[in-house]
This record gives sequence, C-alpha cells and structure tokens, in this order.
Amino acid sequence: MNTDNNFEIDNFDEIDNFDESAYFDEINQLTATIDEGLEWIDVIFQLQSLSEEFITNLKSLKLVTISEKQKDKDNSFLYGTLFVGGVSLYEGFIHEMLDICLNKSAYMEMALSNVSNLCDKDKKYLRIKTNGSCDQLKERLKNVTLHDPIQISRIGNKLFGLQFPTLTKDFTAKILDKRNAFTHNNGKSDGEKVNISQLELSCFFLLLDSMIYSYMNLLIKEGEKFFEKNK
Repeated sequence: MNTDNNFEIDNFDEIDNFDESAYFDEINQLTATIDEGLEWIDVIFQLQSLSEEFITNLKSLKLVTISEKQKDKDNSFLYGTLFVGGVSLYEGFIHEMLDICLNKSAYMEMALSNVSNLCDKDKKYLRIKTNGSCDQLKERLKNVTLHDPIQISRIGNKLFGLQFPTLTKDFTAKILDKRNAFTHNNGKSDGEKVNISQLELSCFFLLLDSMIYSYMNLLIKEGEKFFEKNK
C-alpha cells in the first residue's frame, strides 16, 4: 500500500538485475546522438548562409557582365578579370565549406584519421601532418590554394568519405589556364592574348552555380540521412 510518505517495491529482483553500466552507456549514446544532431543543424544553417553569400557575390559579377555588353567594344580583358573573380568566389566557398565540415566532430575525427590515406601529391601540396592537431588541419585547409575541382573532390573523398562533384581533366585545365593568364600574365598565355566572350563568361557562371548547388545538396542529404536514421 502506497502513502504520500512511503512506497512499495513489488520486485526487488528488478533492482538486483539492474545493469548500471548498460544504462549509462545508453544515456551516453543518446547524448552523443543529440550533440551530433545539433552539429548537423549548425552545419546546415552555416551552409545556407554561405550559399546566400556566394549567390549575392556572383550576382554582382553577372550584373557587370550584362551592363558592359557592347557589340562594338572588346571587353575580353574585363571578362577575363570577372572570370578570375568567379574562380576566387569558388575558392572562397570551398575554404569555408571545408571549415564548416571540420566544425562537425565526426568529420574532424574522420579527417584526422584519414590524412595518411591522401595520395602523395596531395600530402605534399597540403603539407598536413599525419599526427597533426585539429587546429593544424583547419589552418592548412583554410590557407592553401584550393580551386581545382578534381583535387577538391579527391581530398573530400579521402578525408571525409564524401563524393564531391568534379569536372573533367581537360575542362579543369582550361579553366585554370584562363585563370592564371588573367591573374599573373596580363591576360596572356604563352605570349598570346586569351579571349573570353560574354557568352563564355555567362556559361562559366552557370557552371559555378551548378557546382555550388551540388556541394550544398550533397551535405544536406548527409544530414537528412542522419536525422532519418535517428528519428
């Protein structure tokens, strides 16, 4: 019989058989799942903010392209400069996207443990220590030049197990050659002027839009998989 000041236990065997270790393991697992869910929410919101910034900045480049379109005027150097601006926006997005991934504990742990899986070319280029710290890994990925979609896809796959979008080797080489011509050589390659048309520039901007959407879509789907698994 129960009163306000006492209680009854019907089966003392239930207390005797209580597995305290298993109970706390379950609590810890639940806490870890909640923490990872909160991290995924942060990732998705940060990615949304990053993509909005990219879209706004790319739109400004597009507006210049449209406003300066004149049939009787050679705008090749201007278009080349805007082309470089597009590559810079892409690289800035990549740096911040990787930094956002590394803010997620599971991705950081995975990346640190997978540094040794990078190919020799990427190890040398990134100069990441196999026994390095979280801060060292973030610093290297933030400061090294990353504008080659093929290399970015390779690094993303080895460090995070993510299948980032990529481009063909020939097409990537053409993009980077144009970028280098207008960044370092006054719009010339091997002494020859590089011409970029308004149509070519517009198509390149569309490609950037598509690439950024693919990165976003991939990571958001990874988050959705987590929430679907743990709902």
